[in-house]
Amino acid sequence: RRPHEQLAAGGAGPGLVAAGTAADVVEAAAALEHDHAGARLALEEEDPFFPFDATRVTHPYLGGQLIWDRRDDPLLATRGLLATADLSGSGDWIGSDYHYLRLYAQLAGFAEALRLGSRPLVWAQSLRVGLATWSDDSLLLDARFTAGGPYSVRGYPKESLGPLDPFLGFPTGGGAMVVINEELRTLMFE
Repeated sequence: RRPHEQLAAGGAGPGLVAAGTAADVVEAAAALEHDHAGARLALEEEDPFFPFDATRVTHPYLGGQLIWDRRDDPLLATRGLLATADLSGSGDWIGSDYHYLRLYAQLAGFAEALRLGSRPLVWAQSLRVGLATWSDDSLLLDARFTAGGPYSVRGYPKESLGPLDPFLGFPTGGGAMVVINEELRTLMFE
């Protein structure tokens, strides 16, 4: 049934808000007014800060990733290298509402610095770089770069470093990022 037919048949009673697009609600209200004089339908005005039609966002994207892993152990590496690059983008060419190109690359190296008894002391270093370019007014929050947390900058909450929202104060991320880590690691217990 069409919205006005459902409402006219008693699908929604007085005081209920009909679901659908604004055009469907207006059409249903006009049909009720015409077909059922005196029938009452509560219509809410569209909220200019949360219009239903504006919430539909199309964000398909394409991406690819390269991984080169020469570590001796993927979890507790004591020597070797890891290099990754992740390139993704979105635009009109795939039907997206957003237009951007994003690169995130990482290089990590591990080497045994010395031994503490039978345990190696490992020097671990990493470089992470993120760059994005976009042509819209803003870059999507999930495509922006942030840092902080146990896997990037310890001592800060996860994804807490980066530009802040001027009104709410939460991190919004940015279009570029560089994180350099240097660590000495050893196993405390086996």
